[in-house]
Amino acid sequence: MSARRPSTAVALLVPAITLIGAGAVAVYGAVRVSATNSALVEALQSPTATAADVYGGQAELQIASTLLGAGIIGVVIALAVFGVLLALGGFSGAASDAASDADADEFDDDIDDEGFEEDSVETVSAAVADAPAAPAAPAAAPASETAEVVEAVEAVEAPAAPEAPAAPAEGDAPRA
Repeated sequence: MSARRPSTAVALLVPAITLIGAGAVAVYGAVRVSATNSALVEALQSPTATAADVYGGQAELQIASTLLGAGIIGVVIALAVFGVLLALGGFSGAASDAASDADADEFDDDIDDEGFEEDSVETVSAAVADAPAAPAAPAAAPASETAEVVEAVEAVEAPAAPEAPAAPAEGDAPRA
């Protein structure tokens, strides 16, 4: 039993919601960056600006730009999910399931099972009885041939052992 894939609508639902949400966050972040940047520039150019206006504006600008960046990253991820679903055939699952069900229904009704089993058993058993026997496996080599090979291998000379080095002369002996 194979697991059924979700329908195309369900496959589109999560990435579509992610794309819409990420787009909304990106737009909100862009609007806040623009408004906060304008307020910060105005506060810096004003001789009556307080520290709260300047430093608070910088913090608000940082938060707004973070929202803008998160929105952009969310849009990229949502588009990547759409691409992966498209590549894996996530959008064609409902159409291929419907086509395979239609093909299965079309061919299931055309089978005639009457008398099939008895006729095929008789035909197969007759074919097996008339078939020639398989050739026998080759016999093992006689023992005399094996003995000759062993004698030939033993007749080959083994390589000579290397000679031991000469003993050092009295003057060459190591000193303690």
